[in-house]
Amino acid sequence: MKISIPPSLAPLVTENQSIWPLTSIRVGGVSHWLAKPATISDLSVIIAWTQRQSLPYVVLGGGTNVVFSDQGYDGVVIYTRELTGHHIHEDQVVASAGESLAGLAMKFNRLGLSGMEWACGIPGTVGGALVMNAGTHDGDMASVVEGARVMTPSGVQHWPVERLEFGYRTSGLRTGRKEAIALEVDFRLHHDDPARCIERERSILEARQKTQPQGASCGCIFKNPENGPPAGMLLDQAGCKGLRVGAATVSSVHANFVINEGQDNASDVLALIQQMKDRVIEARSISLNPEVVIVE
Repeated sequence: MKISIPPSLAPLVTENQSIWPLTSIRVGGVSHWLAKPATISDLSVIIAWTQRQSLPYVVLGGGTNVVFSDQGYDGVVIYTRELTGHHIHEDQVVASAGESLAGLAMKFNRLGLSGMEWACGIPGTVGGALVMNAGTHDGDMASVVEGARVMTPSGVQHWPVERLEFGYRTSGLRTGRKEAIALEVDFRLHHDDPARCIERERSILEARQKTQPQGASCGCIFKNPENGPPAGMLLDQAGCKGLRVGAATVSSVHANFVINEGQDNASDVLALIQQMKDRVIEARSISLNPEVVIVE
């Protein structure tokens, strides 16, 4: 049975849209439906429609940490990049899910609000960063988040940080233990001299430019193991740098990065990721877990 888009959703939902332009690694086939809510009310209407039609959906923020397959997605991709806005009161900030994480961090530095310098240069949105507990060795979301406003099957709720169940590059929102969509995030920062904040920002950005490769990628492919060397070192020692499948190649700068020189070629990227994983198993008997979300 053909599922039609009601007139009220016509401005928000389109059929048969390519996913790859919405991702930083430029892969992914066609989504049966693509929804672009501009407000929380829009999102609520879209979710209600998916429930009435029993349609699966996936939420996509900046698309910087996700790999869709060439088969696309037989459901609704809900693109939340247009859910923007933030307000600041003293050392507390509330930011919408679609806001740029790095953009906000840089703005906070110029206002003398410290605590998110680590986020400078990290691509993606606030909502995606919350779900993934994005971070670096200098800090992560769990260290600055006080709570979040989320959309659940029971309606919009405010959750304290404990309910988000943060872990290393994960949260209850990512694992599925918590069925909810991030709407807004509450940050607690602290006051500092803007000049010092900006200096830390510059130092972090300079370090990232030296160690992070340029090109279409989705950041680190694998998580660091709980014990032992980091994933990048394991991949390097296993001879992964320079590996290539089609238009996808492992960076010569950082072995945990895949650089895509094509577009809409997820088969190349996914095959290369499997080769990287297999090489580390063969060399060190360690099975690396993906940091990126793979939607197949």
